[in-house]
Parts: sequence; structure tokens; C-alpha cells
Amino acid sequence: MISLTDEAPAGARASFPALTKPLLLVVCCLLQGCSMADTAGFSWAAELEQARQMIGPGWPADADSYPTTSGAVYTANLDSQIEAIQPLLDRRYNEQLLVKLARLRYHRFQLRADFADLERLRQLLAHASNQPHGVAVD
Repeated sequence: MISLTDEAPAGARASFPALTKPLLLVVCCLLQGCSMADTAGFSWAAELEQARQMIGPGWPADADSYPTTSGAVYTANLDSQIEAIQPLLDRRYNEQLLVKLARLRYHRFQLRADFADLERLRQLLAHASNQPHGVAVD
């Protein structure tokens, strides 16, 4: 057990050196003094304005300032993912790939409203359960 006394029990070494208690007391006093410091004249608004002047008028950036992926690039990436997964699934059945491909095709259908994706999704689900689903879409 740790003892804060200067005296150690008989036959044992002291847990703390002799200067530990005074040092701990000084640290506690300093922390208390820092917590009572006068902050009445401090203003975060003034600090923020000063930072804006130093960094520039666009700081901090809002959500509209961040670059985003264009729609064409996003759909091209989606097409690439589908084109990469489909041959893998054609070679060997894999439930994880099937689920991923189904999600991607459904997402692409939501974006483009292309019924070919919906029909392919229906075929994927039929293959997964070995049962026909719904009506074929021409």
C-alpha cells in the first residue's frame, strides 16, 4: 500500500522520497492558481477573427468549399466495380460477391433508372435462392 507519510513501516522502504509530498503540494497549488486565472478579458471571437486575418478569408472552410467527386466520375467508378466483380462471380459462386454485386446494381438502378440493372438484380437473386423471382422485364 502506498503511504504519504515520511515514515516507512518497520522493515520496509519508503514509498515516496522525502521531497515528494512538498512537490505534490506545490503542483496542486499551481494547478489551483492556473484555474483561477483572470479570463474575463479573453474573447474567442477576437481570437477567431485574428486567425482569419492571418490565414485568409476562406478559413475555416464550410462544407461547400470542399471538392467532391463529379457525377460522371462517381458513376464511372460504380460501373468499374460492377464490371470487375461480375467476371469473378461468373467464374466461381461466392455469396459475398453476390451480395456486393446486387447492392451495386441496385444502387446503379437508383441512379440511372435502367431496368436492365433491375432485371440482372432479379436474376442474381433467383440464382442465389435457386427460385425464380418476379416477372422478367423486357
